[in-house]
Amino acid sequence: MSCVGSGRPGCRPGVPWVLGGIATDPAARGRGIARAVTAAATRAGLREDPMVVLWMYADNGAARRVYEQVGYRVTQAFESRR
Repeated sequence: MSCVGSGRPGCRPGVPWVLGGIATDPAARGRGIARAVTAAATRAGLREDPMVVLWMYADNGAARRVYEQVGYRVTQAFESRR
């Protein structure tokens, strides 16, 4: 129903855990599943490192709401062009 990719790039100490690819089956949305999966992955990362980060597209309001409910805040924003 929902999944998340997580890990420490390069598996090096001092490099924070990164979450990405968080997705929920559209038929299962609205049940708190994404929040639970994101929170569980965050806790797992925090057991090994004092910081966990995640990436999101700025225009993804639904994802932003989930991440804020878990406790994430935007601290850096990047812009890309095609």
